[in-house]
Amino acid sequence: MSKEISNNYAPVLEKIRKGAGARELQRKLPVAEIKDLVALGFAGLRVPTEFGGAGASLESVVELLVEIATADSNIAQALRGHFAFVELLLEAPESEFRSHWLKEVASGKLVGNAESEKRGVYGDPHTFIDEVEGDNGTIFVLNGTKFYTTGTYFADYTWTTALLRSLNGEETLVSLPVDLSAPGVEVIDDWNGFGQKLTASGTTTFKDVEVDQRWIIPRTDTPTLVWSYLQLNLLTVLVGSAQAAVNEVVTRALSSTRNAWNPGVEHRSDPAATLAIGDAQSRVTVIRGALIDASRRVADAAAVATPEAFNEADAVVAALWPIVSEQALVVTSSVFDAVGASAVAQDHAIDRHWRNVRTVSSNNPVFLAKNAVGEYALNGTPVGTNIGKALQRPVALSS
Repeated sequence: MSKEISNNYAPVLEKIRKGAGARELQRKLPVAEIKDLVALGFAGLRVPTEFGGAGASLESVVELLVEIATADSNIAQALRGHFAFVELLLEAPESEFRSHWLKEVASGKLVGNAESEKRGVYGDPHTFIDEVEGDNGTIFVLNGTKFYTTGTYFADYTWTTALLRSLNGEETLVSLPVDLSAPGVEVIDDWNGFGQKLTASGTTTFKDVEVDQRWIIPRTDTPTLVWSYLQLNLLTVLVGSAQAAVNEVVTRALSSTRNAWNPGVEHRSDPAATLAIGDAQSRVTVIRGALIDASRRVADAAAVATPEAFNEADAVVAALWPIVSEQALVVTSSVFDAVGASAVAQDHAIDRHWRNVRTVSSNNPVFLAKNAVGEYALNGTPVGTNIGKALQRPVALSS
C-alpha cells in the first residue's frame, strides 16, 4: 500500500477501530464509518484516473482492506460486492456500461451484492425481469427476493442476477445494477449469524421495480476472475480479524493489573504471554504475506487475460483459503492464552474475532478448496469449474 493511501486513511481507520467493540455490543451498524471511507475516495480507489478515480493497484486495495478488516472486519466484508463489481468493470472491454459505471463509482457511489437465493441456484433464479408493454412503450420490471445481500444496506446500487423473460418468450440469465432508491426496493438487516453481525447480510426484496434496459447484461461463459476477487475480499477479512485479535490481547496484557500465570513478573516479561502472542503474530505475518502475494498474481493474471492465466490465479487463491482459514481460527482462539480468563469478559468483546473468522470460513468449506487445488494440480481441472456449473440452469431430470 502506498504511503499516500496509508496516511490518508489512517485517522479514519483509528476512529473505526476505537468504536468497533461498542458497535458489536450495541449491534450498531457502521453506516457513518462506511460513509467516512467513501468520503476519502474508497469507492473509486481502483478506477483509472481518466474516469475520475485514483488508479490504485489491486495490491494496494487488498492491503487497505486488510487494514479496514483489522479495524472492523464487518466493514471490509460489507465492501465485498463493491470491490468485485469494480474489478469486473476493469476486466470488461470498452462499452457504454463500463464507462458509465466506472464514472459512477468514481463519484462515490457504492455497489452492494444481491445475487444469492435460499434455493442456492444462481443459474435458475426465482427472481425475474419481465418485459411488459407500458403506456409509453416497453418497460422492464424486476421482482424477487435475495438473501445474504452483504453490504447492500450501505450502498447506492446493488448487483443482482435475474431471469429476463422477453415478450417473444425467450428467457435469458442476466445481471444488472439496481438503484436502491427506486420504488419497490426494500433492504432489511435481518442477518442473525453469530459472527459478522454488522455486515447487514440480510434480505433485499424487489417488487415491481422498473429497471433501465441499458444496464441489463446477459450472463456469458466468458472467463473472468470474479471468484478470485470475491475470495480475496474474504481473505482480507480473515487476516484482519486475526491481526485484530492479537492487537487487542496485547492491549489487554499491557493494561492488566493481574498476571494469572506468573504473578511474580509483569505480563510484558511473562513467557506465557510472550509465547502466545509471538506464536499468534507469526502466523498472522505469514498469512498476510501470502495474501498480498496472491493479490499480485491475480493482478498479473488480469493483465494477461487468458483462460490459462485466470485458472492459475484461481488455483493460487483457492490454495490460500484452507490455510488462511485454519490459521486465523488458531490465532483467534489461542491468543487468549496470553492473558487468561480476564480476556473473555463480555465488555471486551474479543470473542467477536473468533466468531467472525468462523462465520467467514463457512462461506467456503476448507475441504472443498483443498479438493479443488488437488484436482487442478493432478488433472488440470480449473478451480472455477464448479463455480461455472453453479451459474448454469440445471438440466431437468428425466422422470
